[in-house]
Amino acid sequence: MRRTDGSTRGDLAAETQERRGRGSSWTARIQILSALATVGALVFTGWQTRLIQQQNLTQALGQAVDQLDSDQLSVRLLGIHTLGRVLRDSPPDRQAIAQGLSRFIRERAPATPAAKPGETSPTSIPKPLAEDVQTALSVLAHAGSFSDVTDADVGDISQYIDLHATNLIDANLFDADLTGANLSGADLSGVDLSKTWGLTPAQVEKARTDAATKLPPPLQGKVHPDQ
Repeated sequence: MRRTDGSTRGDLAAETQERRGRGSSWTARIQILSALATVGALVFTGWQTRLIQQQNLTQALGQAVDQLDSDQLSVRLLGIHTLGRVLRDSPPDRQAIAQGLSRFIRERAPATPAAKPGETSPTSIPKPLAEDVQTALSVLAHAGSFSDVTDADVGDISQYIDLHATNLIDANLFDADLTGANLSGADLSGVDLSKTWGLTPAQVEKARTDAATKLPPPLQGKVHPDQ
């Protein structure tokens, strides 16, 4: 049948179908644009979140470093624990933190001069390891245990642990990873090293030990503690 405008029913059906097709096309385009906008918003939100997290880490790091110089033990401990969290959460800051905590230990616990035979002067009597020094030592010694640290990273972190000429007498180094750590001149008298990791004969030989120093099984019989 032909309508008054000259079109047939088939023509009208085809036109209707074409209109529907154009409508579906625009709907699809709108959906794609909406999806792109959503993805863009998520990307921006993720970037903004990471930026805020980095700013918070930077602020926490600066505050913690200042706290290490406090006269109050509780404040110093707070700073050490904060550095420990940043050390765990921010791989780019690990080198600086390892170096900073190493310096803290060297300044707070310097090795005493080796006593001469028969000498009993106060300068040759080592001080007990302070709580904040032990805490900093534990943070450093267990940096390699973080879940994201690979075997290659362990060496990268430990090589910045510099404990030369420190008093570590009776320190708790249970399950500590000392791979590559500088222990030259460190006093390890009475320290149980039997459960530590990564120690080499050269490291132990450069340190000061005594008969009470316990060595890891691989080094027993190969390195003889100082008598």
